[in-house]
Amino acid sequence: MSGGSKDHPLRGSGVFIFGGWFIPIDADLARAPAPTQEGGSIELTLLTTGEVYADGGIPKGTSNLITGGVFVGSGVHAQSVVNAGSTTTYGPNDMVLDNWGRIDTWIARAAVTSHGSSGIGFVNFGDIDILKIQGRSRLTGWAHAASISMTAR
Repeated sequence: MSGGSKDHPLRGSGVFIFGGWFIPIDADLARAPAPTQEGGSIELTLLTTGEVYADGGIPKGTSNLITGGVFVGSGVHAQSVVNAGSTTTYGPNDMVLDNWGRIDTWIARAAVTSHGSSGIGFVNFGDIDILKIQGRSRLTGWAHAASISMTAR
């Protein structure tokens, strides 16, 4: 899966796979964190991405919203995620790579780039057994990440 371009990034999250929790239609989005209810689940064998460019469009200073260049959400079990192409985000609160699910192996082979003032290169609120960021990380603003190779059980 690929999306957007340098001159025309996708608006919102780039590649977004989400199975578990959802925000009810009548939720008060001004409340942080956003209220959620249980949903379904997704079993994913392989997610491969090419180049992904995304700008979440979140106003600077917003504290309860995020987007992701490649976002694996709760309720998802992915055996393998491979970023074969670069992943680039541009806006505040845009996480380049974000996991809230369960991933056996995630490999970022290409560049991980954040141009957002409060974007982050990699976020993990879920479970990952093996994470390898092999591409170059270029993070501006208040972005944070490092060259990572991690194995955990």
